[in-house]
Amino acid sequence: MEIEYSDALLAYMKKRKKNHVVIDVATSDTSDFEVAEIFLRLASDKELPYLKEKKRFRSAVTEVGEVLLPPYRLHVGARIRLDVKNWILFHNITVEGIEL
Repeated sequence: MEIEYSDALLAYMKKRKKNHVVIDVATSDTSDFEVAEIFLRLASDKELPYLKEKKRFRSAVTEVGEVLLPPYRLHVGARIRLDVKNWILFHNITVEGIEL
């Protein structure tokens, strides 16, 4: 699996002083419809032991940091591209190459 970071995401990670990306699935339990979506966030070095040991996240090491994948199966392609989208004050980390 090849992991590629956009220049905008690298600048955002440097600004936030975080080197690791956590990929998880967010679900809705409070409605009649089952909703699931891929959720990405940045993690610090302090969070890594908890995510790896307690939550059993799988780790893919890159030159920038680690990308943590959940313990359950996702459809992961041969190439993953991570990017960040900006809306005025909000930042949204996006991923291409992973599906539910």
